[in-house]
Amino acid sequence: MDQNLAALREELFRFLSMKYDEGVLERSTFEQFLSLQDMKDYKKEGFSMVADLLTITCKEEEQMIKEMYRHAKPAFNLVKIEGLVHKLTGSNKSVGSIKINEGCKAFKEAREKFDIIGCGNAVDQISHEYQRMKPVYLHIIKLERQIHNLVIALPPTTARPRASPPPISLPKASTSGIPRVPLPPTDLPTVPLPTTTTGRRRAPLPPRTTGRRRV
Repeated sequence: MDQNLAALREELFRFLSMKYDEGVLERSTFEQFLSLQDMKDYKKEGFSMVADLLTITCKEEEQMIKEMYRHAKPAFNLVKIEGLVHKLTGSNKSVGSIKINEGCKAFKEAREKFDIIGCGNAVDQISHEYQRMKPVYLHIIKLERQIHNLVIALPPTTARPRASPPPISLPKASTSGIPRVPLPPTDLPTVPLPTTTTGRRRAPLPPRTTGRRRV
């Protein structure tokens, strides 16, 4: 599994490097987008942060281009199309598709000149660049899903926290805070002391004296 994961990551790295060099993707923007995959809240099976967001972006951009053409015929609704181009520009900022951005920029320049034909040509340019970009999106989505599923299938040996040491048992202390002294063995013989009739222990009497001195 580790070999497959390394091979997929290498394939994605080479594919993205090629697209950076071709001027299709803007490197810093797309690498920032890829960093979303490190979010810990989305480490679950079947959900890849990058793949899912890129899928949503792809669908939204395709829908916006269809809306542009719907407002271009029979009459060219410049206001509606301008709003869609503005939304497309914002959507595309997160992934950094250079060619689609160039089409949006061409539309804005034509709009400033009130060049309706130029605006129509820019819409065609945006659509054409999206169709070229769509297979790139889909290939990245495919690789990202495969990588994500392999990552979450790995045993979490490195992610496990260290086991806490076993608790140390200390001798119990008395309520006064002084450690208890162990009692003597109970099998030692005991010497009974003389007791009074009342049961109280009586101390031994001193020896009797007669008061006479020996000569």
